[in-house]
Amino acid sequence: MANSWAQAWKGTITINSNDFNALQFDYEEFGDSEDITYSRAGSATYRAILPGYPGVRGQVIYVYDTLNQPTISPLDFRFGTLATIVIKPEGTKPFSFTAYLLNFKFSTGPQAGVSVKCTSNFESTSDLVRPTS
Repeated sequence: MANSWAQAWKGTITINSNDFNALQFDYEEFGDSEDITYSRAGSATYRAILPGYPGVRGQVIYVYDTLNQPTISPLDFRFGTLATIVIKPEGTKPFSFTAYLLNFKFSTGPQAGVSVKCTSNFESTSDLVRPTS
């Protein structure tokens, strides 16, 4: 079988229908599980779990842009902001979901780089639509 490896630099992220210039973004599918080991008849020798509901969480790292401020619509990254996010890990295969922004953080001061770097975390609150091909 032939391979076509994805190149990370081609990844894109769209937030509220706006292409967003990110330095880096992370995407993680996760889900809670419940330990039901001792609900089985007889003695338990191995753990048994039930999977919970899946979700998505991640982080966006970007440069503060005074022309597209991250605290003003449509790119509002403040805590509790609901956003539609589309992530394409290699630029063409979309993973889309609605998520809440959970924080807005930046650091500044004397440093080697000149830009103000920001970080925002998100967590989904809806269905996840994955690529179909």
